[in-house]
Amino acid sequence: MFFLYFQVSLEHEILLHPRYFGPNLLNIVKQKLFTEVEGTCTGKYGFVIAVTSIDNIGAGLIQPSRGFVVYPIKYKAIVFRPFKGEVLDAVVIQVNKVGLFTEIGPLNCFISRHSIPADMEFDPSSNPPCYKTKDEDIVIQEEDEIRLKIVGTRVDAKDIFAIGTLMDDYLVVAVVEVVVEVMEVVVVVVVVVVVVVVVVVVVVVVVEVMVVVVVEVEVVVVVEVEVMVVTSKKKRTENTRVGVGKSRVVMVVVVVVVVVVVVVVVVVVAAEVLVVVVVVVVVVLDANSSYVAVVLDTSSRSGSNSGGDDFGSSVVVVVVV
Repeated sequence: MFFLYFQVSLEHEILLHPRYFGPNLLNIVKQKLFTEVEGTCTGKYGFVIAVTSIDNIGAGLIQPSRGFVVYPIKYKAIVFRPFKGEVLDAVVIQVNKVGLFTEIGPLNCFISRHSIPADMEFDPSSNPPCYKTKDEDIVIQEEDEIRLKIVGTRVDAKDIFAIGTLMDDYLVVAVVEVVVEVMEVVVVVVVVVVVVVVVVVVVVVVVEVMVVVVVEVEVVVVVEVEVMVVTSKKKRTENTRVGVGKSRVVMVVVVVVVVVVVVVVVVVVAAEVLVVVVVVVVVVLDANSSYVAVVLDTSSRSGSNSGGDDFGSSVVVVVVV
């Protein structure tokens, strides 16, 4: 496993003009520290991402014949240091026949033409120029996000450069693949939702029609019963018949409602199961999925750093891609 971010103790000297001497002197010194060190690079520790704390601001030393004051400062900062073998996401900033120039945050990384898969050819006539496969299934151009593996670094006094490769498993356009797969899942979900809505609408219409029919049947039954009432002697009997007719209608309505509820529940459950199955098949079981790539990349980076640099600091952020 590799660690890209460290918290280290550093030292820096601030040169201050006499016009800043006053009640806000310490605040000005701190602000100049942030401005001068954040975003810079030291060959030993890497890129300074952010100052986390200021441990000590030493006594100022006046420079002879100038009037400027030098303040020695001890502080802690988060630094970014790349290592050989690390897999990272990068942004392409330039494409030409010699290869790809990319940025990984503050780090510049170059990918040679010989480190790009053989099935990808440079197309200078494209606008913008790009590397692409014959079927144009994979295209790499400016501002694209790609996944690469660092194969070497060059450390200068105030900068670090890296060399990368795409000749490995689960690299190249992993980010684009994720977007495509997510779009496929979204399309399937939309289709399922549309089907469910159509089914529900049909069921609702059928229920309304059945309710209307039942009401009409009830009215007909009541009318027929009232017509059959001739004398007061038969009144009790006919009222009983009307009650029986209404009970049958209520039973029909209850049965219809239960059937409709069961149909709706079955459709909803089937839709949810279909969505889960599609997500599993498209995202998890796809061998080219970046989710699988994440797991494999993590397992392939076991081991210790052989660079020999001893930072003597505590790790505060662990980046596992």
